[in-house]
Amino acid sequence: MEEYNVRIGPVLLVEDNGDYALLVRLAFKDARVGNPLHVVGDGEAAIEYFTSWARGEPMSTPLPSLVLLDLSLPGKSGFDVLTWLRSQPRFASMPVVVLSSSSDPGDLERIRNLGAEDYVVKPTRFGDLVTIVGTLARTWLLGQGPASADAVDQA
Repeated sequence: MEEYNVRIGPVLLVEDNGDYALLVRLAFKDARVGNPLHVVGDGEAAIEYFTSWARGEPMSTPLPSLVLLDLSLPGKSGFDVLTWLRSQPRFASMPVVVLSSSSDPGDLERIRNLGAEDYVVKPTRFGDLVTIVGTLARTWLLGQGPASADAVDQA
């Protein structure tokens, strides 16, 4: 398998389920994605992460190159986080991919209207998660352009 060892910023995973965050971390390793993965556990923490950047506070990590965002978060939802990011000029064009257990077509439409780049339903098999992570890395971290929905759906 080809190794993705890019020299751009980390990926920020906004996920409240610690077990699922661990699975994503393991999928990054298995897919050989070299970007660091940082995890925050709720919407407020995600907004605070970016607010610190907006205030110019020294940060221990570079600005993320990609945000993987769950929708169902305690407190501020993924919808709230995405709305906030798109309202901030500095972060308005940052790639955000929703990684959610919801397959509701209404959620998909709402997320697209809010400006997410992609929407991926969390797979139930680990191998599928590794495939999805690899596709996301090629698409959003290596600049190969948006993946077709078919490529992700076949994962």
